[in-house]
Amino acid sequence: MTQTGRHPFRRAIFVGLGDKSKATLETLRRAAAQGTLAAKGLGYKVVGITLHQASVSGASAAEKARAVAEAAALSVYQFTQYKTIDLEKIKELNEVTLLTPHADAALKKAVEEASMVCDSAYLVRDLVNTPAASKRPEDLARRIAAEAKKAGKTITPEAAAAL
Repeated sequence: MTQTGRHPFRRAIFVGLGDKSKATLETLRRAAAQGTLAAKGLGYKVVGITLHQASVSGASAAEKARAVAEAAALSVYQFTQYKTIDLEKIKELNEVTLLTPHADAALKKAVEEASMVCDSAYLVRDLVNTPAASKRPEDLARRIAAEAKKAGKTITPEAAAAL
């Protein structure tokens, strides 16, 4: 999240929300996902998204930020762990920045919550996409222990296996 008036972006992708009176947080999510996917498809590595003109009746700046952050992150998920051919064709988006004139505590908290939700969704998607032969109980236990460690928690693979 950035609050500065100057940004390093040289190109813009505009995505409309349609009829202003009908715009909802879901409309905003879909627009953010479309814009992010378009940028990724064009090979951009860094994307900035502005919310200053996103009009969603009844939605706070924090709610809009969370919706956009979740949509941007979840829209570019791809499972490439077992991909072995055409690796150079994989387009990855490395960074999404919310451009905002101000970032209060509620906005920062909303983006942090969105990040946690997306990390969890990525983990679940990874587990769903992983072949069964690579999801033996001991493999899952190691993965649970590694995820717990990332979250600052300690769990042994043995305890994880008992789950």
